[in-house]
Amino acid sequence: MKKITSCLFFLLLMLILSSCNPSNGNNSSHDNNNPNFKIIKTAYNSLSDSEKKEIKGDWKDSTVDESVVTKQSGLDDLTYDGKEAYVVTFLSKESQVRGNIAVFISKDTHKVIGKGFRD
Repeated sequence: MKKITSCLFFLLLMLILSSCNPSNGNNSSHDNNNPNFKIIKTAYNSLSDSEKKEIKGDWKDSTVDESVVTKQSGLDDLTYDGKEAYVVTFLSKESQVRGNIAVFISKDTHKVIGKGFRD
């Protein structure tokens, strides 16, 4: 009987320990599985508080595309005109009115070079 009780206690302990999440609530596996996570995080950190509140869903689920920057992209810095850049698009709760939030990231330096036009 003592052996059975010890085995049950051990199994219960293993179950409890396996359900603990060492990431303290952070979705670290999500971060590590996305090869564009650093680019997305750079873009997210450039957003204002009101823009961050406007994001629909999880900001980590945004899309990263490559695009040639043109004058119509909405960037103030025209030195990137005609060059390729990453475009991180965050879905917006205001997309019907203002459109989604687009942040342009330099492919060379991985720094924010501007945001796209919104109404």
